[in-house]
Amino acid sequence: MNGTCSSSVFTDVYLVSYFKQKMEKKKKKKKKKKKKKKKKKKKKKKKKKKEIPRKILHLALIYLHTKTPKLQIFTL
Repeated sequence: MNGTCSSSVFTDVYLVSYFKQKMEKKKKKKKKKKKKKKKKKKKKKKKKKKEIPRKILHLALIYLHTKTPKLQIFTL
């Protein structure tokens, strides 16, 4: 009877450690995915910042060419 109890305890400890390792792997994977997503978002934001001055310059050139006051608002 004592042999089965210790065997059961061993199995329980083994299962707990197994699931603990599994959860840690999931957490690491999730953290890595989140970090990758954040990096991608940051890169996209940086690219967008570079794009804005080009648009302003284009609008400024249109303004200078047409000299309409409405376009001046967008170039500021």
